[in-house]
Amino acid sequence: MYETALHAEAKRRIKEIGSADIVVGIPTYRNGRTVGRVMEAAIAGLTRDFPNYRAVIVNADGGSSDNTVQIVADWPTPPNIKKIVTPYEGLLGRGSAVRAVFEVAAALGSRICVILSAETRDIRADWLGKLAAPIVAEQCDIVFADYDRPALESAVADHIVYPMFRLLFGVPLRQVIGCDLALRSDLAGQYALRDVWETDVARHGLDVWLAVSALVEGRRVGQVNLGTKVEAQRDLVVPMDPRFLQTVGTLFRMINIHRKALLEGMVAPHVTCFGTPQRGIATSPRAPAPIETIWEATLKGRAKFRGTWRAVLATEQLERVREVLKAGPAPGAITSELWARTVIDFAVVYNKGEGDPDKVVCALLPLHQARVVSYLLGMEGRPPEEFEAGIQEQAAIFEAHRPYLRTRWETYVPWLEESPTGTV
Repeated sequence: MYETALHAEAKRRIKEIGSADIVVGIPTYRNGRTVGRVMEAAIAGLTRDFPNYRAVIVNADGGSSDNTVQIVADWPTPPNIKKIVTPYEGLLGRGSAVRAVFEVAAALGSRICVILSAETRDIRADWLGKLAAPIVAEQCDIVFADYDRPALESAVADHIVYPMFRLLFGVPLRQVIGCDLALRSDLAGQYALRDVWETDVARHGLDVWLAVSALVEGRRVGQVNLGTKVEAQRDLVVPMDPRFLQTVGTLFRMINIHRKALLEGMVAPHVTCFGTPQRGIATSPRAPAPIETIWEATLKGRAKFRGTWRAVLATEQLERVREVLKAGPAPGAITSELWARTVIDFAVVYNKGEGDPDKVVCALLPLHQARVVSYLLGMEGRPPEEFEAGIQEQAAIFEAHRPYLRTRWETYVPWLEESPTGTV
């Protein structure tokens, strides 16, 4: 394991600063278009909500080739707010950057550590205070953000992460992969020492790992609503999305790591929610979803992964998927029940199959895209509250399939070999 994520520059600045009350981390990689807004909001939030705190903003950068680092370095700060602008050590990825922030927070003896995403276009100054408040009040050990987000930006959370958290834990962690969170700095220091930093936790698997770890360990977990969130524009329909692979792969892997507690119902976590969720605001100005483009990605995935689907899916799911893809995109074609059983099949084979686990997750992406198309078509012309109601109904169906997960897990027999033949 990499012994530390701290670069020499960070260690030097820690010695200069000495101590702090609150540390705000901003992991970056080529975020020049948005990092200025995040810096402005962080400083405004610290000034408004923590005027008497000794604050440190840590920019842990992954080697940005644009002006990201220069923007942060040049940004003016008041006397009580210091900056550490540094690269990090370890695998390239958001997780390694956050680990560096965790180490800084612990080394400075701070009380609170807040992580803010550098990709957010509409961050507000009150986000920082809202995230930190339950930690300050000693109500929570770790707090995750909840938001209203555009449907495509939220698709992995809506259709995989949130319903799986409902299935595994029965908790309403709605946007756990939103990348904004707060936690006790001593807990951050403990997490920085865990032996996970050569896995996908060092990349985009971090937030799932933090949430599962906190729930399994009985931490006081909170969720605070921050309103709307829209990220910087990026390609949301790609043949293979590393974020999808690392996030979903980490989630599936955590099932195996904690299988005894999860499958036997030995974990009974509780999440304290702060604020009132408002859904539908972020979807109003959204451009029409590129249904045809997403469906085309699904069909390309079918050509590449049909053999993997045959090895992963139970017969009933496989036959229904064949019918859906043959018929073409249609509202509700992939039902919530079919989708729940499909994701469970993939989670089981990821952990118990004899093939490459990463390939299993890659093969799930085109089916995820098909589910997104099916859901978006079913919601066309309907009010935003019905969109969210459908996501909640889907999560309840996942939760009801807990016995199916346990049965599949206990009775699974791997195929001797993955057959590339046949049609899907």
